[in-house]
Amino acid sequence: MKLNIICFVLVTLLIHSSCTEESLTKSRQKSKKTRPVNLDIADSQIYFQGWVKYYHYGNDTHYEKPPMLFQNNEFFKQRIPKNKLDQRDNFGFKHIPNKASFFLVLYNKSLSIFSQRNNPENNLVDTLRIDHIRYVPEDDILQGGVRDGKDFSFGHCIEIFANVPSFYSVKKVYGVGTAETWWVCTNTAKEKEYLLETLIKVRVKHQRLRNNGVKITKAVSQNLKRRKPGIGSMIASPLPKNDNPGSSPVNGYWVLLQDWTSCSKKCGGGLTYQQRMCVPPKAGGKDCVGEPLRRKPCNTHNCPSVNSLLALINKAKGKSSLAPKPIVQAGVFSNKPQRYSKCKVKENDAFIMTKVLGSPEPIRKPIRIVMNLQTISIFNDDTYQELYYSFELDKTRFSVKPGHCCFGIKDNWKDETICGYKEYCGPKTQNIWADGWSNDIKLFKEDCKVEVKSMKTGNYFAEADIQDEVEEQTSEIMQEV
Repeated sequence: MKLNIICFVLVTLLIHSSCTEESLTKSRQKSKKTRPVNLDIADSQIYFQGWVKYYHYGNDTHYEKPPMLFQNNEFFKQRIPKNKLDQRDNFGFKHIPNKASFFLVLYNKSLSIFSQRNNPENNLVDTLRIDHIRYVPEDDILQGGVRDGKDFSFGHCIEIFANVPSFYSVKKVYGVGTAETWWVCTNTAKEKEYLLETLIKVRVKHQRLRNNGVKITKAVSQNLKRRKPGIGSMIASPLPKNDNPGSSPVNGYWVLLQDWTSCSKKCGGGLTYQQRMCVPPKAGGKDCVGEPLRRKPCNTHNCPSVNSLLALINKAKGKSSLAPKPIVQAGVFSNKPQRYSKCKVKENDAFIMTKVLGSPEPIRKPIRIVMNLQTISIFNDDTYQELYYSFELDKTRFSVKPGHCCFGIKDNWKDETICGYKEYCGPKTQNIWADGWSNDIKLFKEDCKVEVKSMKTGNYFAEADIQDEVEEQTSEIMQEV
């Protein structure tokens, strides 16, 4: 009798377990099927910000869970007053919560990883270009380059498959290069859901723009995935055309490549630029009207004189109106200091020479260039919200350009020419600014890393390790106040 009761209980538990698992599976499948069909997304400089745990490796092998998580070595350097230990806002903790956490920002063109929230321009450690993520088929969005990973006690994970170019080519070929797999794990299921859907929409937006509005299907995506790296594959396979013989004329139309840039000057009259691309007309339609490069004046007000401002202030105080000699110089573009701290950061205002459609000569576009021990980053603005591109320092080639005050910087995807403002270039007989960058890049790339530990390292974490991290190490990072 007792044996029968025991058997009945065991069978009941097994059935309940099986039903529960089946229920969870159906729930997940239902969740995936009910994701928004509308893949459109509005233009924005930043789409997501939050703390994540992450890892990436150089192949597209699928694992059930991340084989490792990067360790944030900046965690061990922070000292937080006890009364600020729980400070947080809409984006999470204001300090690094544990040794596996990094701060992720999803920009319009890249997914960027920072070691800290404060002064992000100094702490960028990793970047994945949106264009390097494999295509997302619009008829099966979870079977492309961005996939819904599993949930673990240390985080809710997304799996990203990318192809990073193996060598530089003037003709950009998408989907060809070295395979990379990224695991990005958020702290909550809600954050994961939002990041997953947003990243899918941003990737779709890029692939539509790249392919003149043609939607990528699962069949097209599989065809591109089968292309092998090599010289022969540098000729891109044509995407399906939507031309239809005998169809009505379709006029050409403009596609926005870059919206109005930051003004080239803060005062005294500058220029802002907008770059467009014409999608050609079909079946006898009319050409686009206008120019691909548009410009308009901005910040036309007069620049205030330092001495005149001080005169007004000091007049009331009865002091001399003579301006003291500045300790640091501010750039014409950003009005921020031209910073340099050995083996930590180098930061300058500069110009990037940009080739645009319809213009025979490159234009000088103002930027902010920032170097730390991991990256050289180019920002379109002085608030560091518009990241143009980030070069990985160890994989970047540098050269001083012929002429005066310009240098070249190149990786397997970008080849850019950066020039300095004349205020910092020095006499034409001495290439002070470009030679200075040459020396400092060598210093940051080689000599500094002998003394300074990298911001991130690969470490395996048992699931419980991450959960207990804050309790275990609070005493190490906390200061009594």
